[in-house]
Amino acid sequence: MLDLDALRKQVPVVTVAQYLQLHGLPDALEADDGHWDLEAYHPNSSITPPSLAVITNKDYDGGLHGVARVDRLPARQIESPHEESPEWEVYQGLLKLLRMENTVTVGAARQFLKEHTGEEWHSTTGMVEIASKYGFAVVHTYTGE
Repeated sequence: MLDLDALRKQVPVVTVAQYLQLHGLPDALEADDGHWDLEAYHPNSSITPPSLAVITNKDYDGGLHGVARVDRLPARQIESPHEESPEWEVYQGLLKLLRMENTVTVGAARQFLKEHTGEEWHSTTGMVEIASKYGFAVVHTYTGE
């Protein structure tokens, strides 16, 4: 996750939404998965398209595996359940589900929690509450390739 305000103190930064607005392109053109869509953004610009070099994600991330790009971080840190608590066993199970990854998909977390606790959420707020109860935070991620 980037701190755009801090970054803007050092270098010019334009988000995709700002780029689209500056180039007279509709907001709906923004790629859902966070990648820079050369075919959609550049040829359709109402002004001269930019000349820029594209840094591939592999080069940008240094080829690191397990990097999780997040849309936003939770406002507070979540505490792990205490070993004596009923939530501890579920917490340990979720850690095993992670294996060597940084995140668990919503689907995998939902299935695990339903099978092991009977709990299920019906809203983002419910998902955050249940995840917090078991020592996990909800982060919105995407993979750009």
